[in-house]
Amino acid sequence: MLRVGVDSRPMCRPLSGIGRYTIELLNILTEAPDVHWFLYCDRAFEAPFVHRPNVTVRLSRQNGTLAEHLWYQLILPRQLKRDALNVFWSPRHHLPLFMPSSQRAVVTIHDLTWKRFPETMKRLQYWSERLQMPHSLRKAARIITISNSSRTDLARYFPDTRAKVRVIPCGATRLEAGDCTRALPQQYLLFVGTPEPRKNIRRLLEAYAQLPAGLRSAYPLVMAGGHGWMVDLDQLVEQLGIRADVIALGAVSAGELGYLYSKAKLLLMPSLYEGFGLPILEAFQFGVPAVTSNCSSMPEVAGGGGCLVDPLHVASIRAGIERLLTDRSAYAECVAQIAEQLAHYDWKLAARHTLEVLTSD
Repeated sequence: MLRVGVDSRPMCRPLSGIGRYTIELLNILTEAPDVHWFLYCDRAFEAPFVHRPNVTVRLSRQNGTLAEHLWYQLILPRQLKRDALNVFWSPRHHLPLFMPSSQRAVVTIHDLTWKRFPETMKRLQYWSERLQMPHSLRKAARIITISNSSRTDLARYFPDTRAKVRVIPCGATRLEAGDCTRALPQQYLLFVGTPEPRKNIRRLLEAYAQLPAGLRSAYPLVMAGGHGWMVDLDQLVEQLGIRADVIALGAVSAGELGYLYSKAKLLLMPSLYEGFGLPILEAFQFGVPAVTSNCSSMPEVAGGGGCLVDPLHVASIRAGIERLLTDRSAYAECVAQIAEQLAHYDWKLAARHTLEVLTSD
């Protein structure tokens, strides 16, 4: 039986895109009857597959960022050797520095923000990527990335990786429209994401503030996302004079997120850079078009279901939003292409291709 180890730490944090990516794939991958999965994590977590007979969870129970980092770099490699793995997979950019030389390694690279937009990152995150990713790319026998855009970035900054890279797009995470006890308008524009500089929130809010007052009144802007950095939402909203039209919810549950998508008129995602852009597919499941950027991965993910704008120009973002709110035929054209676009993104297909990479020589 093949023995595969996985860095499972993304699943025991508040779920970000990488956490959801890891859970969705493992939920399907662990159904493989001829593979035993070893999930390595620094703290306990719950997932529907952890109790399957071919799954073993190894917990370090380290407390604190430094202790966790030392465990991953120095202690985990000894555990990997004891477990006699055939392959170790990190779905989150980094392999241990002292990986056993006898064990094959695979790493997933979601984006290269630290190369493209380092100024948008927390200092610790930036140095973590800068110091660890180049080593991980050299050590990996195979590299998975989630978009053609990220593959292009890898080829640009790390040309020696070209032969090792395989693009395996994410699937469309299925969300149900659960209950929501928050007071919300009947229909609105929706932003989903961590409030941080790469999400281009200042320009998004400036574009929204430039919409005619009647449109803002008819379509308030609802913003969902946990605690971020270098962005003060309250201050921006106050400065722009749109306090009455913006509802900042903070972190939301999966059920609440499904509800938010189900009532939205548009998803607004004019990011400066995305490795993929899962919210676009999540909105598409509810027939909601996206106003998104004409750069990095967003055009390939949105396809015809999105209205592409220049994220560096407020006027372009405002025009894209206004067009889909006032031009019924343009809106209908986007909606008509959503189903076809969604068909390209399937977690079962992504899991099958991921298993192929993990089990190949």
